[in-house]
Amino acid sequence: GGLFMISVPDSDIVPPEEQSDETHVSFLNTQEWIDIFSRRGLACVDKTFFPGILKKLKPYWGTNLILFRKP
Repeated sequence: GGLFMISVPDSDIVPPEEQSDETHVSFLNTQEWIDIFSRRGLACVDKTFFPGILKKLKPYWGTNLILFRKP
């Protein structure tokens, strides 16, 4: 009955080769994350782009927030 939210870099705007965060093993776009969690039984409830969370690093970077729920 709970919700699950993930925050991921926006690889649709910033290509993986320009993202220098070594903690990320792979870079997926929003739809790829939705597909992965959907195959595991979670439904995407909402998704939004949150600009500027990484603005201090790169002016065009942002992050995607994706909210899931188990139906």
